[in-house]
Amino acid sequence: MSAEFQAHGALIAVHAQAVSLRYSVLQKALGQRDHEVPVDKLDAPSVRLATPALQGHVDAGALRVRFAPGTADEQRRFVSAVEAALRGEAPAAAQVPGLHFAAVDVETANADWGSICQIGVSKVIDGSVVDEQTWLCKPPASIDAFEPANIAIHGITAEDVAEAMPFDQAFAQAMEFCEDLPLAAHNAQFDMTAFRRATIAADIATPTATFGCSLALARAAKLDVPNHKLPTVAKALGADLLKHHDAGADARACAEIIIALAQRADAQGSFADVMHALGFNTGTLDADRVYPVLRDRSKHRANDVEIEAVSSQQEQRQAQPRQPWAKVATPDEIPEPNSEADPNGNLYGQTVVLSGDFEPYSKGELWAAIANQGATVAKNVTKKTTILVSGPWQGKTSKLKRAEELQAKGQDLAIWSKEELVTQLGLDEAPPF
Repeated sequence: MSAEFQAHGALIAVHAQAVSLRYSVLQKALGQRDHEVPVDKLDAPSVRLATPALQGHVDAGALRVRFAPGTADEQRRFVSAVEAALRGEAPAAAQVPGLHFAAVDVETANADWGSICQIGVSKVIDGSVVDEQTWLCKPPASIDAFEPANIAIHGITAEDVAEAMPFDQAFAQAMEFCEDLPLAAHNAQFDMTAFRRATIAADIATPTATFGCSLALARAAKLDVPNHKLPTVAKALGADLLKHHDAGADARACAEIIIALAQRADAQGSFADVMHALGFNTGTLDADRVYPVLRDRSKHRANDVEIEAVSSQQEQRQAQPRQPWAKVATPDEIPEPNSEADPNGNLYGQTVVLSGDFEPYSKGELWAAIANQGATVAKNVTKKTTILVSGPWQGKTSKLKRAEELQAKGQDLAIWSKEELVTQLGLDEAPPF
């Protein structure tokens, strides 16, 4: 078995025993000759990825191959095939052609999602896991306390990370390992928010990345499972999960879940293409916020088949246009805070305002749940507001703008995502997953 790749001016075939190069007519006119390089003449590949504007290259001992601008994915596939040959394996056939991403997972030291003490990454090229790595690290200094509840989950202690690299170094290595691939995680809102909080606490730049979520995809797949936690979904789809709550093992399981779901749906193409085929848009991580993975509303889905929304002329005449703000209207009655709620809870004593869309939850039921945890619910952002929860919306709402203005003036006001609130209220399957 061999795998073929288009390099700059050459067609390359990687076999278990050798790499063969067949040059274009132009390259032959310039003096190049077709030849083979035995695997025993190769070293571990050294890579400079091609960019949209610049060539890249791969050096592997006696082999040097150039790649044209904009061909980084082809370059990654070639490196994966060379690494397989060095291990004595035949190059793997593409399981999901074009599906390239990096599945990630984090473990945290305490209730602060930014207290990252372990990072795991599994790199996927053409729907196959081609490389994986795990980093143990010290959490950012301001949030580095290890709590018994977290230790009970993953078994990592302060002593375990005493000689480990600090978070900023581990994170830099992990992002370099991910290259510029889209990210994915099981309950990605948690992991991406953890990255953002940790980078802020460590005073380093938060990267910009798109991401997908295997938890969202699994829920939409209508699997016959009692819940959608990582071990349950992994077992249902035949994904490997050797040690749950080890970041490397969890990242590998996440990767295999997405690959399996793509194969079930016969989805191919880029990560964004596969996410779209499975009914979702990608989320975005950047310095300002974590924008969640949301349903792709451009088409409706029924019985796993995309169908256009159809309505008769009579239905169109009878239908009343629904204003976009109708679903986010606030109820008239505000519930009183529960005086007997846990005073150590994250919402106890807070003044909380909701802004945006919280579908499928109504603001009334969210208000009731918030008040039940001892918080004061308010309709508008004021100098008393301590938490604004921002649900998805087209552009910034006036409440979000006001909250950011008060933040800039020094007010102690946190801005939460919808997913953070839902998790805090226990309305969702809460982490750890």
